[in-house]
Amino acid sequence: MKSFLKFNEVNPRVYDQFKEIANLYISKGERRIKAETICEIIRFQLMKEFNDEHKFIRFFAQDYAKKFENDFPQHVGIFTKRLVNFELED
Repeated sequence: MKSFLKFNEVNPRVYDQFKEIANLYISKGERRIKAETICEIIRFQLMKEFNDEHKFIRFFAQDYAKKFENDFPQHVGIFTKRLVNFELED
């Protein structure tokens, strides 16, 4: 989470774009959105401007989804979440 906070602090426009694209999907009536898809759209747009500085945006997809849902609680649950399957050893 620390690396996300640092990345977001240095690159605030990435979250601005994330919000813009998420709200576009919401306004079109989408009920479920993949944060990874939004991050890939942003990454593609930024590739035109930067070399590969933003290639790891997709690693923060779930963090951006959580931040969006915290900032806009009326949209909690809009993003699909990955379930982690693991077993605890006895």
